[in-house]
Amino acid sequence: MPNRKKIANLVFILVFFFTFIGSCSKGLAFIRKKAIKGVFMLPQGELEENILKLDGEWEFYWQKLLEPNDFLENTYSFVYVDLPNSWCGYNFSGSGYATYRLQLKAEQSGRLALKLPRILTAYKLWINNDLIAFAGSVGQNRESMVPQYLPQVVFFEVMEGTNELVLQVSNYYHRSGGVLESILLGSEENILHLRYKNIALEFFLFGSLLLMSLYHLLLFFFGENIILRFILAFSVY
Repeated sequence: MPNRKKIANLVFILVFFFTFIGSCSKGLAFIRKKAIKGVFMLPQGELEENILKLDGEWEFYWQKLLEPNDFLENTYSFVYVDLPNSWCGYNFSGSGYATYRLQLKAEQSGRLALKLPRILTAYKLWINNDLIAFAGSVGQNRESMVPQYLPQVVFFEVMEGTNELVLQVSNYYHRSGGVLESILLGSEENILHLRYKNIALEFFLFGSLLLMSLYHLLLFFFGENIILRFILAFSVY
């Protein structure tokens, strides 16, 4: 009985420790704001302690791989789609390619960051004519594209006035295509903090699963008494 009590106390200390560490991390709020008809109004001064989700209505050009210069020379037919969402929800095939476009209107210039999720299953992203991110190789068929799942953080200069985001996406390797998670916008510090926090959480979960696996392996090979002595030995320190 005393052994089990010490083990319970050890578990309680570990849970309290990780809870305390999490509560001391910087608190960030997500602003609930939507793009309307392909335009996202960037609120001035709200990115210091907040993060924006670039959700809402984006221009959507099905079966077209367009670059920023293409919009200067021609006009193309499009529909508005809500992000995040699979384009299958708009009666488009899961396999295919498309271009998304969003105008980001800012009241002041500055340096910002984007946290890009996994986008199914290859993409290119331009901001103000600069190619700032890509994953895999975008193509018009399965043979010409290379899939890659690559969440990443990118930095860019936002200009006062209108900024243009152009996102090419192609998919021939997943049942759903498009952007299924929110694209996050914030200051460099806040986006990096969010990224490091997510990485730390993933390491913690991985370590927890690893310890649980090790515990059950030791229990299987050596029995409960050995495990109790092993845990109590570490609890002393």
